[in-house]
Amino acid sequence: MSQSRFSYFACVGFALGFASMTALAWACASHTLSDSKAKRSKLDVSFYKQPTAMTSRAPASAGHVPWGGNNPQTRNPEARLAELFQELQVKYGDDVVLSVPVRFQMSSFHPYGDGQSNASVDFGPHWSYALPPFYAVEFKDSLGRVNHEFVFHPRLGVHNRQLHRIGKSIYLVKPEGWIDSFMVSFETGQIPVDEFLDGIRLGLRKFTQERSAPDPEQIGQGGAAGTAFEKLLKHTWSSGYNSDPYVVDNIHGFFPSTEGRRTAVGGGWTWVVEAGMKAPFKHLYTCFAGRDLAEESRYGAATGAGWHHVGDPAETILNTIESASIPAALGRFYGNTGVNLAPAYGLNGSATFRNLQPKEVFVTRKNEFHWYAIPTYEPLCTEIWVHHCEPTPSNSWGMDCSN
Repeated sequence: MSQSRFSYFACVGFALGFASMTALAWACASHTLSDSKAKRSKLDVSFYKQPTAMTSRAPASAGHVPWGGNNPQTRNPEARLAELFQELQVKYGDDVVLSVPVRFQMSSFHPYGDGQSNASVDFGPHWSYALPPFYAVEFKDSLGRVNHEFVFHPRLGVHNRQLHRIGKSIYLVKPEGWIDSFMVSFETGQIPVDEFLDGIRLGLRKFTQERSAPDPEQIGQGGAAGTAFEKLLKHTWSSGYNSDPYVVDNIHGFFPSTEGRRTAVGGGWTWVVEAGMKAPFKHLYTCFAGRDLAEESRYGAATGAGWHHVGDPAETILNTIESASIPAALGRFYGNTGVNLAPAYGLNGSATFRNLQPKEVFVTRKNEFHWYAIPTYEPLCTEIWVHHCEPTPSNSWGMDCSN
């Protein structure tokens, strides 16, 4: 049985990152992806050399350092949501789920020539406060029971509400006396990797040279010392992958184009093999630059991948070669839920945040959105699979389109 609670922002007792960062936190300088190094096809591994006190599989965590800089007034909406999620982790634990009604905006900017296009979120044209008008939290208490908390901004003056549960994870929340409603979803798109693989027979993920996914290059299998990033840079690649990484300065972090505002900072490195004779599907190893506090402060944005709309049948991020969790979010238009409602403040969808844990996967289907942040100072690496068709129970998670 789940338990639900209603509260104001005040009852949550958030600092919400409004306290100034200490000099010690600022002194923990991150490695930055400088312009000169970003343009190089192959980077000097020593540039990202870890302090000897760290383990080889655990990039240095940035801890509780506010996302998007130390000034809450200059953070963009994406960074404000990242900071709200971070504060909730402090209160409820690493496995908390946050769902926020937002307005998604799309663009026609496809920076990598695939189906994914840059997007942005905000709190609607009629809401001028830094934090959203409403959000919901799912968390477990000390006995492992699932609880929910529904939080209205105090400016709304809401004291009572009607709550309607739709299916397993969607809630329609209507303040008393209102015509409009808020909708939230606790569906994260995240499942254990073993559960994901149970639905895909081995033959559909076999590569050449008797390799199989996940991790066909066995980066996370032990052996050579160093971080996943260092291993990838030194790796002798199987046929089909590019041997030198494709390097970018920004990952879906502009809206609506490179002439627009920054929604995220930080670059990345990618090794990819296309679907065909060498691989059963498009497969990528992508590493994301560690947190850059100076760039976050400059643009008021979080380090990571900005919100983007998935136009391919599906894209899955696998946290299979690292030991750190990754803050990630799934976005859906309300129209995709099959529920009719009058959305409050023109908010047309919901953004649902949860930490993608090691040995978990994050599946985003066509016409959904996703976002993720990088919480470490060192580069953090993932696998990415691109599906052939939209995942269903009968088509091996979109890897067998014959059905």
